[in-house]
Amino acid sequence: MGRDLAAAELVDRGWKVRDTQVDQRPTLLAERGGRKRRVRVSTRRSGTWQTSTKNADQRAPVELEDRLWIFVDLVGGEPSFYVVPEGWMAEDIYRHHQQYLDRHGGERKFSPGSTHHAIAEVRIAEWRDRWDLLHSER
Repeated sequence: MGRDLAAAELVDRGWKVRDTQVDQRPTLLAERGGRKRRVRVSTRRSGTWQTSTKNADQRAPVELEDRLWIFVDLVGGEPSFYVVPEGWMAEDIYRHHQQYLDRHGGERKFSPGSTHHAIAEVRIAEWRDRWDLLHSER
């Protein structure tokens, strides 16, 4: 549902969108006027958004510059969207996970082998409705 809402929002903004798979993950490919964006979509209906520490990167690689991560929030009445540069998100996941590990002696307190990572709204609040990032030269 969230991916469909994000795709519809992109189309309403003049982007041609198609579904694909990248690294075994559903992804939207958006194109407009020769500009291409790879868009990852995460949706929450309650609580936090869920991801993996496998998406963490201390220094996000250059290839993430044209990629975005759209977080779809279905908690309230109307959906809201957070449009986040994927490189920024990768570094944020790394930083928050490292802080967690530092607080617990370098290891997860529970489930040491887990790669689960929660993203709270406060971490991405600055990116709400940042659709302008679709057009930026990064």
